[in-house]
Amino acid sequence: MTLIGHTCCFAVGEFSGSFGGPVMSLLLAGGITGLPARRRHPAIRVINVHCLGGDRLSEDWTFIDLPRFRSQQGVDILARCRVYSRT
Repeated sequence: MTLIGHTCCFAVGEFSGSFGGPVMSLLLAGGITGLPARRRHPAIRVINVHCLGGDRLSEDWTFIDLPRFRSQQGVDILARCRVYSRT
């Protein structure tokens, strides 16, 4: 795994966050969630949002761009959704 870093950070009141992409790159040597190993280096884009409660982190939300991550592995999630929505 290669960490690349966020390109934008923000803070407003008790909320803070960071986003940008890609944030990290992985080598998928083994199968992941039912997909075979492909020896590719897909890049992952994420958004992290944090909420402070007093002087501690009370919540942390992480959103991963799974459609783009899967498309780099040769899987079109949105096309699959269109097929399954017709049945």
